Amino acid sequence: MILIQVLLTIITAFITYKAAIEIEHRLGLLSLVIILFSPTINIFSLLILTESLFLFFITLFMFYFIKYLKSGKIKFVILAAFMLTISVYVRPGPYLLGIAIAVFIIYANVTGNIRTGILHAFIFLTVAYSLLGLWQIRNYLIFGKATFSSIISMDSINRGLFHSYSRNHDPFTRGMSPIIYYINVTWRCFLSLMTRPGSFKYLNSPSLNVIAKVIGYLWMIFWITGFILGLTKIKRNIYYQFLLLLILCFASVTIIVEMWNVGGRYRVPMMPFISIISAYGWSSLSLFKNIRFRKFFMPNNTIFLPHQKP
Repeated sequence: MILIQVLLTIITAFITYKAAIEIEHRLGLLSLVIILFSPTINIFSLLILTESLFLFFITLFMFYFIKYLKSGKIKFVILAAFMLTISVYVRPGPYLLGIAIAVFIIYANVTGNIRTGILHAFIFLTVAYSLLGLWQIRNYLIFGKATFSSIISMDSINRGLFHSYSRNHDPFTRGMSPIIYYINVTWRCFLSLMTRPGSFKYLNSPSLNVIAKVIGYLWMIFWITGFILGLTKIKRNIYYQFLLLLILCFASVTIIVEMWNVGGRYRVPMMPFISIISAYGWSSLSLFKNIRFRKFFMPNNTIFLPHQKP
């Protein structure tokens, strides 16, 4: 099982590479490196959990949706919906993500054919939620509850960020007004989600744990620097807007449900999206626009999209 998970992680890195070169050819190698050498991803690929399998399918969803944005073909809408559905069966967290993606499909077609966008959004929703609905029907027939999973419930959500002000035991936010409290807690949880290098206690060695922590923080500084640079240059690029939407959706749901429990583990499924934006940020620096870099990352047959500059 561990071997399968490791292989899935390697394949996921390759899929991220393929998705990145669909956007810009020069982003492929760096995106692949960020995934392959991520300490957090590597650690969880060695534990028998759902992380590797979920990461694999959510990355496939990203790849097919980017193919759709590039080509506008219905088959990629269907494939993207199918991969998202499988990922929800693995982990039900992104159950409502399909609605956000359907809205984004319409948004992506606003400047083109809005009717086509609405049709594609309808197809996406139909494929995704009809397949998910089969399991809900099964749950209703057996348990009398038409929910997809017991994990997705208001009880579990209310144990997180929602209504946390009344049960607050955090010494740093006591006495704050509700608005300031929620802003403070949300921001701290977001920083924890994005910057924790992950737990290395499974190495069962204090010295290796320290070394891994140092490497983890250095690696985090590397990709997060590129990520911030990439965010400043997204503008109206539909591909990076899509990746940012996925990051915001995953981060929001994680913080709302898990609150103080967020950490490196919950960042794992976001890393394919983060890696491409980070690679974009680093590649935008003039330091990396010299001749050698361009020859190495951008072969002579590189094809630029209409909105890109060589």
